[in-house]
Amino acid sequence: MTYKLLIHINEDTKWNMLFSNVINFKLDMDSKSIDFDLVIVINGAAVSSLLNEAVLSNITNSKASNITYKVCNNSLKGRNMDISNHLDLYEIVETSVVEIAERQLLDNFAYLKL
Repeated sequence: MTYKLLIHINEDTKWNMLFSNVINFKLDMDSKSIDFDLVIVINGAAVSSLLNEAVLSNITNSKASNITYKVCNNSLKGRNMDISNHLDLYEIVETSVVEIAERQLLDNFAYLKL
C-alpha cells in the first residue's frame, strides 16, 4: 500500500509550516518503511516566494522521487513570474484547482490545506 498525500499551500506565510510537514511526513513514512507519494500544490500568494533563496534551498533539500512540487501557472501569470530556471524543482500545472481535484478524485490522494 502506498500513502498518497497532497498538501496545498496558497499563503506566503506558511512555508515554514509546509517544510515541517514535509519533513515529518517523510521521516515517519521512512521509519515505518511505508511507500508514499507526496504532492505539494502551490498557488495564490505562496508563489511569490518560489524564487526566495531559503524556499529554494528547502525545496532542493526535501525533493525526492516521490515528492513533487506543482505550481499553478495561472498564479504565476497573475504575478508576472518566471520560474523557468527552476523547472528541475517545480512542475507547472495550468490550474491548481483542477490539479487538486484530479489528485483527490482520480488518484485517491488525501488532502491537507495549510
